[in-house]
Amino acid sequence: MARKKKIRFSKPDLILAPDTKTSILIIFLVIIAILSFLAILNAAGSFGLAIKSFWQFISGWIWWIWPFVLILIAILLFIRERFAIKAGRWVGLILFLLSLSGILQLFTDENTLETVKVGVGGGILGYLVAMPLEKVASFWGSLFIFIGILLISILIFFETSINSILDKLSLA
Repeated sequence: MARKKKIRFSKPDLILAPDTKTSILIIFLVIIAILSFLAILNAAGSFGLAIKSFWQFISGWIWWIWPFVLILIAILLFIRERFAIKAGRWVGLILFLLSLSGILQLFTDENTLETVKVGVGGGILGYLVAMPLEKVASFWGSLFIFIGILLISILIFFETSINSILDKLSLA
């Protein structure tokens, strides 16, 4: 009896250049940003409602900031291809989002997961950073810590200093 030959399929090799991968990511971020912006206007249908619910869960009251954050990330990725973007910009952006979410979470009536699920306060990000800090530093201590981190994140993102800002303000 003749043996049947086994047919073997090989996985296609899809090797993309790093620039191509970055370009695909940029396009993806812009599309998600546009859909998120349309969700703000209630113009993206049920998919827009899903996006809105997701962003509300992630960041609560500031869910509308995500289209702008995604566009900023896309711009930074695009610029990075031409100019060297330091890691500090990414750290500054992440600290900004976490501290702003934490501040908003402090102003909720109830600091529970139930409030996070309905998109109140700072969302899950705010809950995860505010809840433990508020337990050890109280409301006011947490608020000042978050405000300090927010200001530091702006300095890091723009790679500037307080003296530099004051110098520019005195020239105005």
